Amino acid sequence: MPVKLFVSRDSGGRQWAPDHAHEAQATQEIAQRLWGKLHHVDTLFLMLANLHEPSADLVLFTERGLGVIELKHHSGQITLDRDGTWCADRRPITSGIRDNPHQQVQAYAEALRLKTLPY
Repeated sequence: MPVKLFVSRDSGGRQWAPDHAHEAQATQEIAQRLWGKLHHVDTLFLMLANLHEPSADLVLFTERGLGVIELKHHSGQITLDRDGTWCADRRPITSGIRDNPHQQVQAYAEALRLKTLPY
């Protein structure tokens, strides 16, 4: 099977620097928490951080499915307002390209499904 995703390198083998270094600590903390919960089970999972295509912050592949995590610069209790906008302590959470982070992660998940699960 041809390689479709490159870790820390582009298709020409050139090294890619992380897009957002400020996300490294959050990614590491999530990895530590996942290890704490899952290290004793036999289920295999793969965690990829800082993908470039699609530009996802954190991707989890497991035997049960695919998960996409986008890290945002917001803290507080997450709620939905009347328009369906995600809010943290009543401040709207937006994404880089799209206004809706839910649509952003769904688009990333669909792109990853097409690249990694072609059937």
